[in-house]
Amino acid sequence: DVRFAVTPLSVGLKNAPPLFSGKLHRPVKEEDCMWSLVEGSLIITLEKMNLKSEEWWSCVIEGHQEIDLKLIKPPAKHVSELDEGAHAVIQKMMFDQHQKRMGLPTSDELQMQQAMKNMPGGIPPPPGGWPA
Repeated sequence: DVRFAVTPLSVGLKNAPPLFSGKLHRPVKEEDCMWSLVEGSLIITLEKMNLKSEEWWSCVIEGHQEIDLKLIKPPAKHVSELDEGAHAVIQKMMFDQHQKRMGLPTSDELQMQQAMKNMPGGIPPPPGGWPA
């Protein structure tokens, strides 16, 4: 269970105390943040409010251990410089996360539903029909 808001962040299992929570170092765009599980690891992506400046945070959650920003070497590419394939992957992940939050099917689930509709002889539609 990951909950995003403009400044607080809470991560934990449903119906259990959070594994960690706290105030984010700076505000984020709640609707553009996402999370996913990849090979058993939780990946959290936060979209910073202030994208105009390449601001590096000394910590994610206030009160947690800070890093020395002087030791950080900025990446060679900005997100806007990524190739079309990388942008497509990011957009798909954001779409899927939004769909999950809304209780709607992900892009893979929509694709599977469409493939099942198009099968010769077809698979009978679920009660109430196929979603539009």
